Amino acid sequence: MLLETFAKYLKSGEINIEAFLDELLREHSHFNLCWYWVEPGGNRLLKLPGSSCESLELGEREIIALAHKAVEGQWESFEYVSNNSPGCGWASKIDLGDNYFSSILLFGGSEFTFERELRDKLTIALVAMGMLSFSQDLQSHIMDMQRHIRFQAIWAEAQEWIKNVDEDNDEFYLELLTRAELVSQSIASAIRICVRREETVGGIDNSGVDAGQPEGQEQPDRWLVRKTQKEFIEAVADQLGRDSVLAPAETRRFNDFNVNPVSGDYKPVRHMVAYPVFTDNKQLNCVLYVLKNGEESGYSQLDEILLSQLITQVYYGLEKNILLRRLESRHQELDAERKEQEKLIQKLKDTTSKLVQSEKLASIGQLAAGVAHEINNPVGYVSSNISTLSDYVDAMFELLDEIKKSVEHDGGDPDRLKARIGELEHQYEADYIRSDVQDLIAESKDGIHRVRQIIQSLKDFSRPDTGEYTIADLHRTIDQTLNIVNNELKHRVTVIKEYGDIPEVEMVESQIGQVILNLLVNAGHAIEQQGQIVIRTIVEGDQVCLSVEDNGQGIPKENLEKLFDPFFTTKPVGRGTGLGLALSYGIVNKHQGRIEVDSTPGKGTTFKVYLPIVQPKKG
Repeated sequence: MLLETFAKYLKSGEINIEAFLDELLREHSHFNLCWYWVEPGGNRLLKLPGSSCESLELGEREIIALAHKAVEGQWESFEYVSNNSPGCGWASKIDLGDNYFSSILLFGGSEFTFERELRDKLTIALVAMGMLSFSQDLQSHIMDMQRHIRFQAIWAEAQEWIKNVDEDNDEFYLELLTRAELVSQSIASAIRICVRREETVGGIDNSGVDAGQPEGQEQPDRWLVRKTQKEFIEAVADQLGRDSVLAPAETRRFNDFNVNPVSGDYKPVRHMVAYPVFTDNKQLNCVLYVLKNGEESGYSQLDEILLSQLITQVYYGLEKNILLRRLESRHQELDAERKEQEKLIQKLKDTTSKLVQSEKLASIGQLAAGVAHEINNPVGYVSSNISTLSDYVDAMFELLDEIKKSVEHDGGDPDRLKARIGELEHQYEADYIRSDVQDLIAESKDGIHRVRQIIQSLKDFSRPDTGEYTIADLHRTIDQTLNIVNNELKHRVTVIKEYGDIPEVEMVESQIGQVILNLLVNAGHAIEQQGQIVIRTIVEGDQVCLSVEDNGQGIPKENLEKLFDPFFTTKPVGRGTGLGLALSYGIVNKHQGRIEVDSTPGKGTTFKVYLPIVQPKKG
């Protein structure tokens, strides 16, 4: 009879324990029964009140404490207090190991007789319910494990799929729905797309308004469905709440609802999960729906967890790919910009080089008259000396001719020949010519050397700039520059050189020569009558300092800030381009140095140029 009753309430491996115990105790209504089941994942307490006894007024904690005290495999009595009255009860339990046990407690009041027949029935029921519950829990764990294994296989395939996806288009969403159905064991799915994910990746909402959409008008949501209808989802929303279905703030499970499909082509749906996806800035991106019919069990927490893992990881992969694509695109843009900047920088270098060269030639043009005079002076006396030497040569040739004649006529008389040669030497001033020729030759050599120095200095100065750094003698560069500006300065200015003991400097010699020329010319222009320029060089740490100091008219304070601005000049038209100091500043800066100026109107100006002895290594 007991087994028949048990089988009656056993269906598909599950038993309605409450109904089973209720029928089992139908003839025994003089006590209250509690069934307590414990498993690792939790516990369950079932209370069945007797119809012909007082209700049990015990807290759940007290009942559970009594259940834990029960002795395995034996029925033992216990005492309790309910409704301020003492009572007597019986309890037993079965321990299935691994923290599984089942217990039955009977609460029968002050007078309670525990019949043997009832005891046997409850013992068998206790064992049967315990074993069945244990089996059900074990089966549940096996099914969960199978679900996890199934999920891992689906996720492994999804990982390979998402590797090549970098756009949330319709194809992406339909593929996602297919995998969501597999993970949740659903028969249909749908998605409501509010804003494209790609438009908001990186925390920037670029969704904006469509080009063809009037400003201020919201764009309608897009729906994609698999084996269901958009209208059915909306019908479910009308029944269960539109906000909770169409725009949920969190994942929602709806089990055992009753909404018939709009079309007869689809099976009735009784269970649904609505999973919202949000953007980085908390904007609703889309809502994904999975659905089951009434033949399937409702969605569980595990379904929700696995669905969440799938969607979260898929969107993570999508966002990563979108960012990588954007990064690659940006990298290409930056590379193109870099190449364009390199072209512009090269063009700027070429322009600057041409500008420096033009300024050199302009400087030479301004100094041309003085340079020509510097060359003409030695050339003039060399020419004069050559003319005098030519006369001397003619006289010497004539003297040699006369001596030859005397040898032929008086060669037999040595005394007479010697006297005649003396007369001829005196006549042609041979002794004077002999001494003067030495002076003329020395003077001509000096003049030619002077011209050669000026021409070499001009060649070095005006040579097109290669931009190559070399180890050079700064003092030699200063002296060469002085050769060029000497005529500009010598009539009004005394140049004093106070050279220190400095090492050779790594520099572009022609560029530094341009800087020195600009400073010397400016210093000379600042001296209106008579004055002096002092050129000093010293070592300061790992730099050399070149200073050019004049005692000219000085620079007004309001002009000091504009001194290095291109095209700024206070000189008369034709005397300056306004580029000299600007170019000098750029050249010194390029050499990793600096240029400083100190000026007092009416007293003079000092420019200091600091240059590294060795250029710092790049990078």
